[in-house]
Amino acid sequence: MHTEIRRTSSRTHKRPRACIYDSYVSAIIKQIDDVLGGIGARRMYPLLRTFIEKGIALGHMCVDRVREAKVGMMSVSTLGRTVKKIQQKHAVKGISTTRPGVLVKSEIPLRVGVWE
Repeated sequence: MHTEIRRTSSRTHKRPRACIYDSYVSAIIKQIDDVLGGIGARRMYPLLRTFIEKGIALGHMCVDRVREAKVGMMSVSTLGRTVKKIQQKHAVKGISTTRPGVLVKSEIPLRVGVWE
């Protein structure tokens, strides 16, 4: 009889990664995304530093140096994941969940009575 021995490697258990970008960083990204009209992470990436500098200079943004540095060192992929989370969080739900209400029912004429 042959028994199979499985080895468990230490790589099967992943350590949880430390969260570098907090909710304040995603709030900064959301504000820049709103200003740019949701153009996407790849187009937004080269403009990040410029928008933060101009936003601070004009008084539209209040950002400390630590969070400004975090946004500056963010990669395009991480920016894309952050923008995707923001868009999913603020997305408009589909119209398929709408049910006809009392006002709609009263506007649609129904034939009641004997059918001829």
